This record gives sequence, structure tokens and C-alpha cells, in this order.
Amino acid sequence: MRRKIFFILLTVLLFLTQLNSAYARAIKESWLAFERKGVVYGYEHLKMRGLDGGGFIYEIEKAFKIDVVGMSQQDITESVSLIVDKDFAPLSFEQSSAYKVKAEKVTGTIENRKLKVRRDDTCGGVSESSFEAAGVYFDACIPDVIIKRSPEKTFDFNIFDLRNIRRVNVKVLKNAGTVEAEVTVAGSMPELVTISPDGRIINSTRAVETLKKVDNRIWQADERIKSKIAVLMNDDSDLTVDIDKPLGNVNKIKKAMIAVRWMSIPLSDFCLEDNRQKIVSTKFENGVYEVMLEMSMAAKDTSPVTFPASLSEGMEKYISESEYITPADAAVVELAAKIAAGESDCVVIVKKLLEWVDLNIETDFIAETLSAPEILKKKRGKCSEHAIIFAALARSLKIPVKISLGVMNAGGRWMGHMWNEVRLGGRWIAVDPSTGGFVSGPTHIKFTDSDTVDGTQNVRIKLIDNLGISVAGFETMPAPAGLKTGLEGGVYTSAEYGCRLKLPEKGWKIKVDGKGDIVTVSAKPDGAEGVDFALVMFSAPAGMTSKIILDGRLSAISSMVKDFKKISEGGASIAGRKAARARFSHTAGRKNKMTLINDNTMLAENGSGFLFAFIAPEGEYEKYEKEFEKIAAGFELF
Repeated sequence: MRRKIFFILLTVLLFLTQLNSAYARAIKESWLAFERKGVVYGYEHLKMRGLDGGGFIYEIEKAFKIDVVGMSQQDITESVSLIVDKDFAPLSFEQSSAYKVKAEKVTGTIENRKLKVRRDDTCGGVSESSFEAAGVYFDACIPDVIIKRSPEKTFDFNIFDLRNIRRVNVKVLKNAGTVEAEVTVAGSMPELVTISPDGRIINSTRAVETLKKVDNRIWQADERIKSKIAVLMNDDSDLTVDIDKPLGNVNKIKKAMIAVRWMSIPLSDFCLEDNRQKIVSTKFENGVYEVMLEMSMAAKDTSPVTFPASLSEGMEKYISESEYITPADAAVVELAAKIAAGESDCVVIVKKLLEWVDLNIETDFIAETLSAPEILKKKRGKCSEHAIIFAALARSLKIPVKISLGVMNAGGRWMGHMWNEVRLGGRWIAVDPSTGGFVSGPTHIKFTDSDTVDGTQNVRIKLIDNLGISVAGFETMPAPAGLKTGLEGGVYTSAEYGCRLKLPEKGWKIKVDGKGDIVTVSAKPDGAEGVDFALVMFSAPAGMTSKIILDGRLSAISSMVKDFKKISEGGASIAGRKAARARFSHTAGRKNKMTLINDNTMLAENGSGFLFAFIAPEGEYEKYEKEFEKIAAGFELF
């Protein structure tokens, strides 16, 4: 009787196991912490389970916290489900991602030996693509493929990262159950990876960068992991390097010699020349490449170029469609035709396109990359969105456009940036839709260019934490006659910015500070807490209006201060020039909190920017308003 009951229970148990076998056999589970410069900014939670027939399902949850260029804190979340056969060949997948302004769902299945991929986004956009499936693995399978093939010592294979197919080269360094290997994914720096016998990444460190993936077993049973993630002040797209020698007003520099250094990236991967940037010398010592670049003011050639322009050989790819850049999209075609209506000169059309992008696409430091149709719907984005929509609009008019990547001068720092080059009169000319104008001098340092956004990423990724820039020397345009920089009494004079400011001499403490091309003159009345004045002088990008610069400042400040509230905005007059003005309030102070009124006036004039900030506590601003007006009236331009 007992034996009969045992067999009945065993039969029931086997039946229940078969019903749930698709998800019952847990193979592995791991938590990965993503670190950069010692800061944990994200995690990956992976579960791998066995399926009937010997296949597997990977369930992956990812979350990241970043702060793009220190101005826009945001969360990124991803949920992925991957199904593969017993040999890890892909069968299907589904991924859901959420960003600051965009959510996306990507699905894929194998049909006729091809991986068919469909993308749906919250903007209503749908795109489909296909990839050869033979010999391809999902990127999540890399550790398992390495464990399976580790006896081979050196081998390579293709992976699909849910966007592109990339080649992976593996060199096994140690195989004693746990495998240590050097893994290089095409477009990335080599990673030194330690993998457990069951295919868990224990540690992964890129050869040059300070980016790590670390298996943290404590987190495997700790659901509070999300509260452990710190904000990373600069995400991977931010190639930030401090400027080692003050350049002053960069728009006044006639010529500059700038050295760029890196390790482990072949010089042939770079495209370091354009219409205003030339290679002077190159050297390679002790594993370090150094290239000396000569940066010159671009020639202001506005000779007409007949529209539509005739295409020379090799230009087809620069008017073609690619991921993100969609010149054939109906909305893009309609807008481009509207902007170019009635024009017969490509130069004029390019200027109009730059102006439209500058005026209509709000600067927003989002982490995601938007396609041209998404940009037109959202009307916002960082430098890459400005470059993408400009390329799409120009290409729809059969004007060839490249995507350029490098750094731009941002005050005291070089900061990662994307812009364009446009083909005019048989030459490639650098333009920047983010600033609405043509690029000139050492405002931008170009590292590479491509017909696609993805084509620039090989160099960008490899330069993270692997970039050095030095100013070897520069020559500036002569200052207005008779001007000498300095503070004398209550009068400050700037030769490089061609201006003079008269400040109150009695009862006010005056201070002058300089960092990079930014000069700040501040004044504070004795004993008046919360009352301040500052004149900030900086290089203003060509084509940027006073209002656009002020709007960008307000957008940044609104996310950085507490209780931001815009009170008013409009126009103003500074030194007889039209300026933009806005007044806002915010909370300041740690111990003694107070509400401050901050009145900002912005003037952009001939490559120079002037910000006048008048600050006083709420209820006291009127007391100092006449003194503030007197200071503004004491500003002269030469």
C-alpha cells in the first residue's frame, strides 16, 4: 500500500514538474554592479532557466542612474527576455526600455534564418529590420559561450546587442573551472573578464577605462539594491577634459596648436581633419599616441552653390537613410521642403536649416538617442538630436551631410559633442546645429566622422577615460586700441571681451575670477546677506541668440535649485544692444533658508556673451533695484 502511494505521489510530482518544466530548472542567477570611477551607477539582475528540449530563457532587469553632463539627473530601466536553443542560438527576444522622454519596446523572432526585429516607441514610431541569424548569439550569452568554448584558447564569434551585430574576440588566459579571458567586442576596448563555471561574470574591467562590472553576492538577496545606486555625474557619452591653459574668448583666437593623446586606439580609426583643423605632427611613444593639431578660423566663403546640387561620386551614403537619420520620413520631407521653399542657393538653405534647428529644438540633456521623427514630435534633445535632425532635413534635400564627433570648448572644459559637416561647393564644411552656425577655430576638436551615428561610436567608446588634451599655444585677434584688462578703482576693463563696467566703489566688495574662457566680475554690498551682482563673460557660439542662451541657462538652473519659479521674461537693452531678460525665484541656504529673486539679462554680441545677474532676498529686491540699474547702465562695449 505504501509502495502504491509512493508511486502515485511520484507520478503526480513528475506530471507537475512537466507542466512547469519550461520555467522550473533554474540554471543561474546573478547580480552585477556597474561601477565607474568607484561609483556604483547601475545594476543588472540576470536569471537563466532551462526549457523543454534543452533551450534556455534569460530574464534580465537593468537599471542605471546618470547625470548627463552634470545637468540632468535621470533613470534608465530595461527589462529583457531572451530565448535560445540548447546551443545558445537565438530564437526570440523582447525588450522594454524607459528613458527620460522616451519608452521603447523591441521584439524579435527567427524567420527564414533571419532575425526579424520590430521597434515600437511611445511617439508612435514603428521600424522593422532583419539580420542574418546564422552563427549569431545574444550579447547576454557571451559568458556561457566562452565557458563552452574555453578549451579552444582563442576564438571569435558574432553577437547581437539588440541593435547591431558585432564581432567578439576571445583570448582565454586561464582555465581552471573559473575562466579568465580577454574579451574584445568590436567598437569597444578589451575587457578582462572572470567567469564562474556556471557562466556568471564575477568581475569585468575594461583595459583603459575605469568602468567595471562586479558580481556582488550580497545584492543577490537584497531587494533594496535600487536605493544603493548613486548618481554618476557624467555618463559615458561625456568625454570631459579640463582645459589646461586658459584660452580666453575662444571666438577671438586666430590660430591654436592643440595636442591630443590616447592609448590603444589605432590612428587609422580617427578622422582628425576638416576645413579648419589640420594634423601638424604625430608620434607614438610608450604606448601613447599624440597628434598635434592646428586649429584656424574657418574661411568665411559664402559663394552661392546652386540648389539642387549635383552629387559627385561617393556622396550617395551621405544622403542615405540610416538608424536615427530618416530623410525619407514624410514629416521630415515636408518640413525640409517648407524651410527651403523658394531658395536656389544651398548655402542659404543650410543656414536656414541651422536656424530652424537652433530655434525649434530645445536643449535637453537626455540619455537616450532619438530618431528624426521622434525629435520632430518631442522638439527636444542633446547635441546628437540636433545633429540627427539637421542631417535628416538636409539629406531629404539631397545635400550630403556627415555626423562628426569630438569635444567642444565649454568654458573651463572640453566636453563631448556631436555636430555635422555639410558638402558645399565640393568641400566639407563643419556646422553645429546646436549653436545654429558654422564651426570656426578651436571651439570644436574633431575626432571622427561617419555617415551614421553608430559609425562614430567606435572612437567615442574607446576614448572614455582615455583622452588627454593640451593647449600648446594660440594667437588671438588684436584687442581694441587703448584697452587693458584689469580692475582699477570701481572700473573693470576687459581687452579680450572689449568691454568696461563701472561698479559702486563704496560699501561694495568687488571680486574678479577667471576659469577657461569664462571671466566673472562680482560685487556684494557689505553686510547684506543674499545680495549679489555678477557679470559673467564667456565665448558665445556663433549663431546663438541672447534668448536661446538665456533659455538654456534657465532650463539648467530649474533642475539644479530648489523651488524654481519663473516670474517674468522679455527683452532689455544693454549698452544700446537688444538683450534677453528673465526674473525667477528659488530657495537658497542650508541653515538660514531664504527665497531669492534672481534677475538675469543676457547679451550675445559678436562671439561674446555677457550675463548680468542681480540677486536679492524676496522683499528686499526693490531696495537695491536702482543700484542694480545703475550698474547695468555703467556697462560699455567697444
